[in-house]
Amino acid sequence: MPQQQQLVTIQCPACGKTLAGWATQCQFCGAQTGHIPRPMTPQMQAKRELGMSWQEIAYFILAGLWTLSGIYGLLQAFGVMGLGDVGFGAGFGGTFSAIQFLLGLGLLTQNEWVVYIVRIFCYLQILFALLGFVFSFGAESTLAVLFFLGYHLFQLALACFQLYIFSVVSD
Repeated sequence: MPQQQQLVTIQCPACGKTLAGWATQCQFCGAQTGHIPRPMTPQMQAKRELGMSWQEIAYFILAGLWTLSGIYGLLQAFGVMGLGDVGFGAGFGGTFSAIQFLLGLGLLTQNEWVVYIVRIFCYLQILFALLGFVFSFGAESTLAVLFFLGYHLFQLALACFQLYIFSVVSD
C-alpha cells in the first residue's frame, strides 16, 4: 500500500480554525498566518536529518574531481607519471593543471568568484562540445563519427550538469 503524505496544518491565531499549512491568510477571518511556524512532516524531518541535498553532495564531488584532475595534470607535467619531459606541452599543461587545481580548491571552499570562473569554463566546454559535433562528421569512418559524437555529447552533458549543480548550490 503506498505511503500517504501527511498534510501540514496550522491554527489561525485570531479565530482558532484549522488551516492548510501553505495558507498565508485565514480563509475564515482574514488574519495573516504567514508568520506562524509550520510543523514538520516526517518527510521534512528526514530530509533535515540528512543535512545535505543530493545537489550539495554532487557539488563537493565535482569540486573534488576538479582538484584531483588538476593534481593529476601537474604530476604528468612534472614527469612523475612516467611521461618524462615533453617540452612546451609540459609547461602549458602544467600551468593549466595548476589553474584547475586552484579552481578545485576554490570550489571546495565555495568561493563565489571561483564558482563564477568555473561557470565560464563550463560555457566554453559547451561551445567546444557543440563545435566538436560539427567537426565529428569529418571523420573518415562511421565508427569514428559515432565515437566523436558520443564523446562530445558526454562533454556537453557534463558541462550542463555542472552548471545546474553550481547554480542550485551557490545561488
